[in-house]
Order: sequence, then structure tokens, then C-alpha cells
Amino acid sequence: MDLKSSYSNDFYGQLEIEAFRITGNLNDENTLKSANAIQGKDKPEGTIRVDNNSIKSGSSTKVGLEGVMKVKVRVHNFVKWDSEYTGEDGKYKMGKYFRTNVHYAVVYENATGFKIWGNWAMFSPAIYNMGWHSKSGHSRDIYTNSKAWLWSTVNNGAYYYREKLCPKYGVSKPPAGLRIWTLRMDGQWGGSAPMGRQTYISLDNIATILTIGVFSKIATTVYAAIRLCMPDIFILQDYTSTQSCYATLWHELSHASHFSKAGKQYWHDYVKAIVTNLGYGDGSREIDGYVGVGEMWGNYFGNYVCCRDYFGGSVNWDANEDWYDPGILMRLENRSILTPSQIYNCLSGDENSHSKLKSKLISKYGKETAIKEAFTFYGH
Repeated sequence: MDLKSSYSNDFYGQLEIEAFRITGNLNDENTLKSANAIQGKDKPEGTIRVDNNSIKSGSSTKVGLEGVMKVKVRVHNFVKWDSEYTGEDGKYKMGKYFRTNVHYAVVYENATGFKIWGNWAMFSPAIYNMGWHSKSGHSRDIYTNSKAWLWSTVNNGAYYYREKLCPKYGVSKPPAGLRIWTLRMDGQWGGSAPMGRQTYISLDNIATILTIGVFSKIATTVYAAIRLCMPDIFILQDYTSTQSCYATLWHELSHASHFSKAGKQYWHDYVKAIVTNLGYGDGSREIDGYVGVGEMWGNYFGNYVCCRDYFGGSVNWDANEDWYDPGILMRLENRSILTPSQIYNCLSGDENSHSKLKSKLISKYGKETAIKEAFTFYGH
């Protein structure tokens, strides 16, 4: 049977075949026939799942495969393209019909607004190319031996934090348009939250030169370029454990929620303090307070949602960590003095030291004796 004659009563079918011919892609009719092109058209559909390989609280079995949540699946056959988001169960179905094999890819743009950057950073979201498959659909299960496992795990963790944990505990979601740069790397550094796309990165020494006279416009351009290139969150570790990945991710997303409350100026000073100290400092300087409050909250809430809510147990938790003692906030919550939401409500841009946070908590909720006891217990 002549392939084109099969479309004699289908104008769009004839048009599509002609487009294949013009673009040089109609070079193997057997390929088209093997895709059942002459038997009609289909809307590609399927399920994208990732291995959640950590044990949840109260369960003796592993979670296993779960849908890659609200991520974009893209298909094309050279002359036609379409994309749709998965549901929470990882299922998707395209809106357009296709008559030939199509190429499938997962594009890590989440329906809720955040993107995951891969190796190409700001030039493109991470993309997992799955190859050419039937026009009727394709499903894929992603395990740790795939480069897409970490991207998919970070996607699910960020979605779950935003859409489930933040509303549950009365904490603001990270800002819209969040960018998470995710790379598999060896080393001790797991992640950070400079919030580079949301705020400005101060380069004081360069600014001193560029902002003089005629250079002011150049400075604006430089800052704009830096803002575009910088992610909001780095996840830079060769994780193969869902629990370890979530522990770092939810710590950094707790910082992002803090940013939503405290604002850009606070975050500028927070980042500046870390850069100035080449770390977290020791609490001896006034600017160290930004770090103290920020890391105290990030450690406390990140651990709270990861371990006490989702997995059980404890991950990377030290109540006496460094000099800022995140155990203060855990003590307030453990003793039913304050809830996570009440603590979070006092993290506006003015609370840039332990003493100011303590005063804000007391002025807002009373319970002066109990709150002071928690701070004093840890030497603050």
C-alpha cells in the first residue's frame, strides 16, 4: 500500500507526511509503518516514576516507585511538538494526536513554577531524553543508575515541600520562579541557598568601581547578568539515597521560606555575612546574627519536616551545632511552647540576632519565662 494514499481522506495527515518529506525525515517508510502510521493517530500517554528508596516513618517497607510529580513531558516527531505536565501520580497524556513514532523527553520545569537546572545551568532546564517510542505512549521508571534520578528526586522533594509541608505547618512557600541547580559532585558541600535569582548579589569591590559616574549603567548590566546566572539553590552532591537528598534539599528550602518572610535586604546581609566570615562566624560580630538566625531556622525546620514528619529518625541534626544552637527552636517546639508556624511568623527582616528573635517571640506570644529558659539553656 502506498503510504500517502492511506491519508487520502485526511488533509492533516497528508500535510504531515509532506512536512516529513520536505524536511528530509521521510526517508524510511518502514519506520513509519512500524509505528502503525497508516492505522490512525494517537495521543501519547504514559507514566514517569522515580525510585524513592528510603523508609518512611511508621513503615517497615520501602516506598518504592512513585510518580515524578507535576513535571513536563515533551514529545515531537520533527514536524509537530506537544507537552503536558504529569499528575502527582506521574501520569501524563498529550493533547495532540500523532501519526508516527515520537521522541520523548522529561523537561524539569514543574507546573508550580520552579525549574531544576542541570549541567547547562541557566541555559536550559535539566532534560532527560528518553528516545523514540510508539505514538501511543511511553512509560519510564527511573533508578539511581540514571542521571535523571537526582533531578527527579529533587523535583519531587521540592514539590512535596511547597505543596504539602508548607501548608501543613503554616510556613510560606519558597518564592515563585525558584531555580535549583542540581549536579552530581563529590565532596562535603551538599547545598546552599543564595537566592541569586530573587535578590541582588553584592560585589562590593567591583561595585565601588562600576557605580562611579558613567559606569553606573554598566554596573546595572553586570548585576542583572549575575542575577540571571545565579540559581536560588544549589544541590551539589552525588546522592543515591532519597532521605539524604531530601535532608539537604529541605534544609535549603527552609532557607527559601525564610527568604519569603524576611525579604531581599535581610538575605543580602545574610549572604554577605557568610562571605565575610568564610563560613558562619562565631557570633562575636553583629553581622553574625543574620547567620545565626538563618541557620538556626534552616537546621530546625529542615530536620523537623524531613525526620519527624516524613522519614522518622534524625538526619544531620546537632542541637548544639556551631555557635547558633538550633536546639533552641526544637526545645520550644518539643515542650509545646511554640509551634513551627509561630516561630516562623517571627522571622521578618528585623530579627537578625538571637536576642532580637527572643524578644519578638515574647512580645508576640507571651510565655516569657519558658521562652527565655530555652534560649538560656543553650547559652543565649
